[in-house]
Amino acid sequence: MTRSRNRGRSLEELERDRWPAPPTDATRLVATAHALRRRPIDELTVEDLRLLIGQDIGLPYNHLGHFRLATGLRRALAAASGARVVVVSSSAHLNSPVVFEDIHFRERAYDPWAAYGQSKTANVLFAVEADKRWAADGIRVNALHPGGILTNLSRHMDPEVLERRTVDRTKPTKTPQQGAATSVLLATSPLLEGVGGRYFEDCNEAETAQDTQPYQAGSVSGVASYALDPEAAARLWEVSLDAARR
Repeated sequence: MTRSRNRGRSLEELERDRWPAPPTDATRLVATAHALRRRPIDELTVEDLRLLIGQDIGLPYNHLGHFRLATGLRRALAAASGARVVVVSSSAHLNSPVVFEDIHFRERAYDPWAAYGQSKTANVLFAVEADKRWAADGIRVNALHPGGILTNLSRHMDPEVLERRTVDRTKPTKTPQQGAATSVLLATSPLLEGVGGRYFEDCNEAETAQDTQPYQAGSVSGVASYALDPEAAARLWEVSLDAARR
């Protein structure tokens, strides 16, 4: 009975979280997401649900937002003489390369972890291409995996799913302070002077992961070769520029 009643309520009502109105210059995607959150669940179409659960939002939120911010700040970064851009990726990038032929899961079955992994690969590819384009301006860009950190970020995850993804961990979880260490290193250490386009974890540059090694959160480390592929990085840059213009 409760589930039936809930179908007539909106996501905004169920989550008890009212988003402020989007800015006047918001993209069509952002404006649509805001509107759908206020619509009763039983009125949402399959395409509406596709957008809301992340098939269209996942990559924009985890990559395109960062891309637009960083490219918009390029002149200011260049003027700073020696600026660094630190991109927080994840070992989850080992879940998936960027599938350029079907980035938004129009043709393949949707998998939230593959979608998340793809967006985290995009973070690394952004670092590779941005460093290539901006190094001459004194801007160096690196990506990193902070480690498994138990924070409120996972508070909206299904408890059973979360347990399945943590029960087989072979690496200990980190405190927030430990998780921030690699980011701080990349942003401030003189050891990283002139270094860019790379991927780090545990305060060290990561080794290349075995392509045949299955991904398991908290058990696998390293960086996938496809995440450092310069051709894929250049291609993603062009795709991102096109998406940012919409």
